[in-house]
Amino acid sequence: VDPIDGTREFATGKGDKVTILVGYNDAEGIPAAGIIYRPLTEPAYWASGSKREEFTDGVLDMAEEPNPKGVLITDGKVSPFIKSTIENSGMNMVPSLA
Repeated sequence: VDPIDGTREFATGKGDKVTILVGYNDAEGIPAAGIIYRPLTEPAYWASGSKREEFTDGVLDMAEEPNPKGVLITDGKVSPFIKSTIENSGMNMVPSLA
């Protein structure tokens, strides 16, 4: 659980960049479902899903061109470890549109 991503942005009046993230694991610790919620945008954007249940739903601000290997980076600042992990996995960093 990342109860609020964007605490600094919220505190400095840039609340449209605040994101609430919740992930669920099953009893064996395997990721099972998740929720993303951006409460201060207009409209409020959200998504939820479970691959195992083949369920997705939500209201999202979508990129003009899909990037299936993209990892969303809230403010573009990541640690060297996270940057290396993303690059070594064949993924690419995508800055938030917020």
